[in-house]
Amino acid sequence: MLYVQVLYTRAAQLAACHRHHSLEQQLCRWILDAVDATLDSTIETTQQRIADLLCVRREGITECVGRLQNAGLIYPTRGRIKVIDRRAMEARSCECYALTRKEVSRLLSASMVGKAA
Repeated sequence: MLYVQVLYTRAAQLAACHRHHSLEQQLCRWILDAVDATLDSTIETTQQRIADLLCVRREGITECVGRLQNAGLIYPTRGRIKVIDRRAMEARSCECYALTRKEVSRLLSASMVGKAA
């Protein structure tokens, strides 16, 4: 049930995110989520795949990636993106990243409390 609650929370927040936040904010959130999932600062993906997942044109992703690279936040190479400055990425991301991360942490800590009892 906990897994379903985490998925529901993330899905609901993502729907709001796509509606109300800029593409750059969404891209930062997506990259941070991907890095968190892999537990590595480098993710293997293409700009086309990210565009498909965010339901936008690849050109928009390319522009945002360029801005993030010029700001020194990421280092993109063919098929890979390395996060260089995580704190700055979190600052540029929309509040959805922090909200979902906080909620997932809360749910996971609640499950650990239940297991300890």
